[in-house]
Amino acid sequence: MDASVRAAGAGRATAMTQGCATEIIVLATSGRAGWSVSLRRVLLTVDSTIRLWNPASGMCEATLEGHSVSVDALVVLADGRLASGSWDTTIRLWNPASGVCEATLEGHSGGVTALEVLADGRLASGSLDRTIRVWQFRNGHWTGAVGFVADAGIKALAYSACAGVLSAVDESGRIHFLKVEAAAGAFPE
Repeated sequence: MDASVRAAGAGRATAMTQGCATEIIVLATSGRAGWSVSLRRVLLTVDSTIRLWNPASGMCEATLEGHSVSVDALVVLADGRLASGSWDTTIRLWNPASGVCEATLEGHSGGVTALEVLADGRLASGSLDRTIRVWQFRNGHWTGAVGFVADAGIKALAYSACAGVLSAVDESGRIHFLKVEAAAGAFPE
């Protein structure tokens, strides 16, 4: 596949693939767990894959396949794995070194449009089903609990570790500020 990517750091960029321009999301983060994402760019595409690019060579080093429709959210977990959220309603956890999907988290009934890592390592996900779920790894399994239900689909999440607050933007434009309980795995009533 003939492809070129033009981007500088994190944000949106344009990729040319076989003469077709496609808007993509580009992440640049610090490396962890033996896999240096600082030397790579992560590309979310409309064809349901995640591509790991080497900006120095301009080459795609890996393609992560598993979602059935487009990927709309991506974060790097504390241990260096990637978590991706898709319009197929799932979250997938990837080992970027091997390209293997290690887990699929199910629980949303709408597309997963936002992901955020909390200070204690849990994962928050926002969905078009209007819910925010908090996921944690316990006894060898990932479990997710609904922490909040909004009036409209969730479009973005941002976490402030200093304040312990998760901010969520929904499709109506409302911004919700949610205090996150560190050990409970849910938001207070």
